[in-house]
Amino acid sequence: ADTHGDIMTPQQLLAIFRARIGLALAVLLITVGVTIGTGLLLPKKYTSTASLILDQAKPDPLANSTQWSGPSQAYLATQTDIIRSDRVAIAAVRKLNLANSPLLHKKWLAATQGRGTIETWIAHDLQKTVEVTPARDSNVIAIVVEATDPEFAAQWANALAQSYMDESVRLRADPARHFS
Repeated sequence: ADTHGDIMTPQQLLAIFRARIGLALAVLLITVGVTIGTGLLLPKKYTSTASLILDQAKPDPLANSTQWSGPSQAYLATQTDIIRSDRVAIAAVRKLNLANSPLLHKKWLAATQGRGTIETWIAHDLQKTVEVTPARDSNVIAIVVEATDPEFAAQWANALAQSYMDESVRLRADPARHFS
């Protein structure tokens, strides 16, 4: 049996590439065209970040514990949940006065037929644009907002941060009010 007939020579390989170069270029041009077209048709997305430094109460200096290692993972997770809460989102919606937007009012009526509150509906819709992430080995939490309008992205991130700070103060003050 002749096994040398099955081996491809470099000249044969080059001939195959030359024969298929048109197809390869066509696939490349179509891929680039679809990518550019998609990029032009989709709305631009802007990201805004508000960073919060969390100040967890330090241990009692008179207690046995002499070392403080910073916020625990449980504390960071709790604060992250508070930032993601409906209460904080609704407070941010109120800070930005979004319930008085005629466009949002029209969308709310179309989506809910007037059931529920517009503030809750807006808050739930905008919560989808928010990512809350604690930094590793740090007491910083980032509130990242993605929107099609850069100014609104910044306003929404800042309103969430301010609403979280207000809620955090309220949560700390409420137990003191109950005991006084």
